[in-house]
Amino acid sequence: LQPCPTYNDINTKEWYEKRIRKLEDEKWDPVVKDPKEADEKKFRAMEKANEWGDRIYVGIFYQNEHVPTYEERMLSRISNYLELPPAKQAIEADGYSLTVIDSILEKRRVV
Repeated sequence: LQPCPTYNDINTKEWYEKRIRKLEDEKWDPVVKDPKEADEKKFRAMEKANEWGDRIYVGIFYQNEHVPTYEERMLSRISNYLELPPAKQAIEADGYSLTVIDSILEKRRVV
């Protein structure tokens, strides 16, 4: 959490310091050990994350290793995803889009 000293003189660094609580200190268990408990743990994590006032919690709220990571899900659909992620792909050349959508537009042409 980062207070704004310029525009917020209420929620200052000192204000936060009095309220910040680490979830680890509260004997919090965010890890889903059995897929059957995922919904309950997710619900409890959302409740805890929405607490605000005398206590503001920081730390790991929810961890479910039974669900594939985003990268794993992308790799199952796009085999070269890690070698050529969208951020490394060219999207334009000389100010013109490299995406060719002519066939899509042609289907929707009004004559």
